[in-house]
Amino acid sequence: MPTAQQEYRDFPKRFAGVPIRSNNRIGTWTSTRALRFRLKDRHAQLLRELACEVNFVWTYCNVLSMKVWQREQSFLSSYDFHPFTRGAG
Repeated sequence: MPTAQQEYRDFPKRFAGVPIRSNNRIGTWTSTRALRFRLKDRHAQLLRELACEVNFVWTYCNVLSMKVWQREQSFLSSYDFHPFTRGAG
C-alpha cells in the first residue's frame, strides 16, 4: 500500500490532463518533460547557423513590437507579425 507521500508524488503523473477542482476552480494537471541528449560534433556548425537565424528573427520581432507599442500602445498578435516575417521560414 503506497504512503501518502508516494500518493502525492505520483498524483500529477496518474491524473495528467484530467480536470480537477481545487478552491472552487477547475484546472488541469500539466507536466513538462525535459529531454537531454548529446549531439554529434559534426552537427555543431549547422546548429550554430540555425540559432543565429532564429535569434535574428526573434530580435526583429522584439524591435517591431516595441515600435508598434510606442506608436499605438497595443501588442501585436501572431497574425499581425505574419506579413512582416513572411519568407523567414
